[in-house]
Amino acid sequence: KIRYHKDIEGRTTIPFMGEIPMGGNTHNREIVIRENSRDSISEALRMLRSNIDYIDMGNIENGKVIMFTSFMSGAGKSFLSINLAVSYAYAGKKVALVDLDIRKGTLGRSLNYSSHMPGVSNYLSGKENDIEKMIVTHQEIPNLDFIFSGPIPPNPADLLTSKRLDEMTAYLRNHYDYIFFDTVPYGYVADADIIKRTSDLVLFVLRAKKSDRRMLTDLEKIYMRGTFKRMGLILNATVIRKGYGLGYGYGYG
Repeated sequence: KIRYHKDIEGRTTIPFMGEIPMGGNTHNREIVIRENSRDSISEALRMLRSNIDYIDMGNIENGKVIMFTSFMSGAGKSFLSINLAVSYAYAGKKVALVDLDIRKGTLGRSLNYSSHMPGVSNYLSGKENDIEKMIVTHQEIPNLDFIFSGPIPPNPADLLTSKRLDEMTAYLRNHYDYIFFDTVPYGYVADADIIKRTSDLVLFVLRAKKSDRRMLTDLEKIYMRGTFKRMGLILNATVIRKGYGLGYGYGYG
């Protein structure tokens, strides 16, 4: 199993974006980052944010679309997309977090929002035409909006193929600095492969102690084929080591 960044080094040429530590009580709450907090998770997310900002995304100034996926369920895509979105919002960026897992609607459940709220599936199916009606603003965190998945449709892959996904993405690009797409695991169903057309950067999440090192060979093939425009790796839920922590100097905190 992959445990630390050193287990990835030399096994793939995919840019490594960051290592996120396992927190003591993170399993009880989805939003763990706090404004001006100096704990290890908050620092790691700031480092991740900084590394993302160094990625050349072409001539895009606003409306950068970043997609989260993984090979396995439970890697922490939703957890990371939520907290990275919060981190950008605290940094003064206008952020939209969109649940494109229209098969399960994980994001809404994680944040305790009703599954009956209008969302992505309503818009893609043509039952809702006003994107503003789907946007939910976080009451305590400025600059952070959500669009949840909506009711589970019978034909999710067909809906995601629709040009309405491109229209929704274009709208969000014009109104936000960053848009985060939380999606399904790659390869299980076609959804992630369909959604990738709308994204500027795909962040592939590996989970410490659960992701197999042999996955790195498959990821390298995906990277070398140019399956995604741009791609980066995140290692989630690592155990904090003594000394310099994760190798980024967290010990100084």
